[in-house]
Amino acid sequence: MNDIPNAPDPAIEALEDELDSVHARLADYENIGGESLPGDMVWRMSDGEHPIRVWREYRGLSIEQLAEAAMTTAVEIANMEAGERVDLVVLKHVARALKVDADDLIPWSQA
Repeated sequence: MNDIPNAPDPAIEALEDELDSVHARLADYENIGGESLPGDMVWRMSDGEHPIRVWREYRGLSIEQLAEAAMTTAVEIANMEAGERVDLVVLKHVARALKVDADDLIPWSQA
């Protein structure tokens, strides 16, 4: 509890800041190439799910299909979705295959 009367609770302020951040990200994602995204995609990414997995599933692609379209391997895609470091060239190929900008594939915790 806060010792200063009428002072905002730091936990509440942190939650409000996080909510503001989610709203800003939602606005950004709603404007990607004029494409409107379902809210569940935004919530999945804000909950920490890797954007590559979320976008891949949204596009209806298997790991193998995305790997082929991105000229890489299914293992590489699985590693990316698991949060392992990736080569920027591979990330650009994945972004192109998913029809998004490469920065849209950066996990929110790192953005």
